[in-house]
Amino acid sequence: MGSPLLRGAPPARAEPRVGEKPRAWGRSHLSCGDVRRECVPGVGAQAGVQRQALTAAGHRCAVPSLLGVAVGTHPTWPEIVRRVARAARPLPGPATLVVHSNAALFVPAIVEELGERVARVVFADAPLPDGIAPAGQLRLLRELADQDGPLPPWTTWFAERDVAAMLPDPEVRRRVEEEQPRLPLAHFEQTLPAVDGWRRLPCAYLRFSPAYESVAAAARARGWPVTVLPGGHLHQVVAPEAVAAYLMAGA
Repeated sequence: MGSPLLRGAPPARAEPRVGEKPRAWGRSHLSCGDVRRECVPGVGAQAGVQRQALTAAGHRCAVPSLLGVAVGTHPTWPEIVRRVARAARPLPGPATLVVHSNAALFVPAIVEELGERVARVVFADAPLPDGIAPAGQLRLLRELADQDGPLPPWTTWFAERDVAAMLPDPEVRRRVEEEQPRLPLAHFEQTLPAVDGWRRLPCAYLRFSPAYESVAAAARARGWPVTVLPGGHLHQVVAPEAVAAYLMAGA
């Protein structure tokens, strides 16, 4: 899962055209980290820079914790949705929901829970909501899992050069590696609710890494505005000012 972000917004406008910047996103934000990298994007000075840029422009920011969400009862999605909803309560709505990475897969359930409090959705370097994990990814994860079920820490799933490119700051990487959990395979095998309410909302796509270009192309084909901020998959940690500027541009 990736990083949902809710931002307060005025009532929804008409569906944006291809290439058009999303507008009127509102001025309050709710960000939560990936359960695979539990302190991302709320990590150290980078998160502080992004939050300072947003708050200086009059935006409100809040970060719900997903620490420990995948430990214990399964499926995990109800608790994830509860924590996002609880963190969203103080924000004036309706809101813009911005999700990073696999957090996008929980968008249908989050929108179903929050209802009219979500006005639009922005997907940041994320898949589109069509399942918790593709079959090919599940095969890989099953090979990685120990006999008792838990997976190794997320940063060990990839080659060192790829992790170094995503997390070039040694201190940020240290914090990510200290806090990342060993998730149970069951987290990726769970079945999410098949609800389609989110499809009625205006959506936009923010692409960081080339790996998500095919998804960005699919978003363009749906008529969504697509913006590219070139970088790695965790660009919101590496370049928080740039991502904050993108979010503020829609305010």
